[in-house]
Order: sequence, then structure tokens, then C-alpha cells
Amino acid sequence: MNSVQENRFLEAKILIVDDSEFSRCLISEVFKGQGFRNIEVAQDGRLGLEKTKQIKPDLVILDLMMPEMDGFEYCEAIRKDPEFANMPILIQSAVTVSQDVSKAFKAGATDFVNKPIKADEVISRAKVHIENKFMMQDLNMYRSRVESELKLARAMQDSLMPKERELSDLSKTYHLDIAAYFEPSFEIGGDFWGTKAISPNQLAIYNVDLSGHGIAAAINTFRFHTVLHEHGVDRSDPSEYLSSLNKRMKELLPIGHFATMFYGIINTEENKLYYSSAAAPTPFLINQGGKNIVNLESAGLPIGATGEASYEIHTVEFNKGDILFLYSDALIETENDCGEFLSETSIVEIIKKSSDKKSQEILNDMLGVFKNHANGAPDDDLTICVCRRM
Repeated sequence: MNSVQENRFLEAKILIVDDSEFSRCLISEVFKGQGFRNIEVAQDGRLGLEKTKQIKPDLVILDLMMPEMDGFEYCEAIRKDPEFANMPILIQSAVTVSQDVSKAFKAGATDFVNKPIKADEVISRAKVHIENKFMMQDLNMYRSRVESELKLARAMQDSLMPKERELSDLSKTYHLDIAAYFEPSFEIGGDFWGTKAISPNQLAIYNVDLSGHGIAAAINTFRFHTVLHEHGVDRSDPSEYLSSLNKRMKELLPIGHFATMFYGIINTEENKLYYSSAAAPTPFLINQGGKNIVNLESAGLPIGATGEASYEIHTVEFNKGDILFLYSDALIETENDCGEFLSETSIVEIIKKSSDKKSQEILNDMLGVFKNHANGAPDDDLTICVCRRM
């Protein structure tokens, strides 16, 4: 224990609650002899209760048999206050009946020593409980700070995704009905999706899934998103864009980290979708009112897996009324209670039944089936994006 820790330890607030003046003085002197400086006393449980709420002690040393309010009643009363739910209470009593000792623990006591007290024993027990109290305080402070930072990181991650107003603008400019859903498996995750205007009649749409979870995945997500939006990069050729992106991310991602990605360009003038894939889950293209489902090619090395990688460009018809369905692998890799997965065939059937609906309705139908299947939060980050030409 360094000097700072020792000083904090000796500054611990100790409250002695005992109706015997002799006992109060004796225990006080024992602790003062060990260097403890903040010692308070109370002569019965009721006064002890008031002083506890006033000074918020780090340890209470409590007698059981007292007038006004005994030790049992004190424990029951103080434990009703959440602020003192974990405050250590060390009982010191001449009671030896096991039923009374058990009653004290049920009422909320933390530990027990017999009267007449032994100085070494009571100090040793007290030090253990004070140290545990400080450790719990530090842990709660750390947890609170982490939760606050995770909340901020989640807000930052959410800010990477297109907002409703942006989607409304895309609808007007490119005549696209887009709806999307994102749910991290932890507070934050490695999935994100987005769009990028290429020209008045060309819009890029992408879906990215970075390996890992939590803080590491989030950091990589911010790195990836920054590179995605670097200026001066030609995004009009999906295959060339993924190749250049791969080289850049190989330098930035830690060893063993990578990303799967779909990158497509919707050309509303040519009625085409030009796309390339880096090991992304198989996207679906739904046309002819749901009569025809096309499984889009999804081969290709993950981004960042190797420094040198080439990607093929693919072209499909994308006419008015057609639907592009993108998703992360959580949709097909989350088991139900029976160990079964939601198959691509099942996904296709859901889309076909909903193909005459708006994108948000299709998304809602898919989420309803998935959440019923998963029976809880997915084990991986889940992203679904539905894009319909209007």
C-alpha cells in the first residue's frame, strides 16, 4: 500500500454504536492506536441511524443489545436505504446464541466478533471490510465512467449512420425509399452502413461489418468511416474503390482485424446497380413484384485481410419497384433456442410476402420474424438495410 492509499485508508470514517461508554472508549482507542483519525460514536441504534445518514461511514461497529433501537433494528432500518446497502457493519456482541447471530446476519450484518473484543481481531476484520468498501467504491466509479464513455461512443457511432432527414433528401433526389436498422450486440459494435452521392443520378450505398466487438471494434469503425469519407478518392468504380480501400485499411487495422463490405452504386439513369463485395453476406435483389429473387455475388477477400486484393465488379438491372436487401451475418448466424438458424430461404420468403410494401414495412416484418427467432438480443451486431426504387 503506497502513502496515498495508506492515507486514504486511515482517513476512513468509522462509526461505533454501543450503549456502553466503556466499550465506545475502548474501541475508539484501539482504532486510534492504529492511526485511524475519523472516529464517531453513538450511544444507541436510533442515534446511530441518524449519524450514519449524516456522516456516511465507511464502517459501522455495532452492538446488538441497546435501548431505544437495538442492533437488529438498526441493521434492518439502514439496509432499506439503497445508499447504505453495501456499507460494512461489524457486529461486536456478547451474544453467543446461534439463532441471534443468524438473526443479525439476516438483518444485514456483514461480520461478527465476540465480546470482550480482541484488539488484533477487530482491527484485522475492520481493515478487510474498509478495504473492500474502497474497492467497491472504485469499481462503481470505474463502471460509471465506462458506462458514460460507452454511451458517448454509442452516440458517436449512431451519428455515422444516415439520419431520417438525409434519407428523406435521398428519396427526393434519387427516388429511393430506404429504411435501415442497427443494433449492436454490446453497447457499441462494429457494424455500420451509409450512402454517398456520386452524381445527380448515381448514389453509392454500402454496408460494413468489422470483426470483433466492443471498444476495439468501435475504434476500428471510426477509422474505417474516416477513410471511407476521405476527399479526392474515386468512388465511381466499386472494384477499384474496394481495392484502394483495402490497401489503406490494411495499414490502419490491427493484425487479425478485418471487415466484410458490400459497396454498390445505384445508377438511376441507366437503371443499373454496379457493385463489388468483400466477403459480405449474400445481398438480395427483388424484382417483378417479388416474383424474381436474385442472390447477388458476394465473393471477395475481407477488407484488411491482406495488402493485395482485387475485387470483381458486377452489374444487374435495378428498375423502378425493385428492392435491394442488405444485412449483416447476425441475421443468418443467430441461433434460436433449438440451435437453428434463420435460413436465406426463410429471408427470401419474408421479403417476397412483403414485396409490395414500403421499405420500412418490409424491415419491420423482417425484424418481427428475427426477434421472435432470436428470443432476445443477437450475439453479434445486426444491420439490415432495405432500399426500394420508386
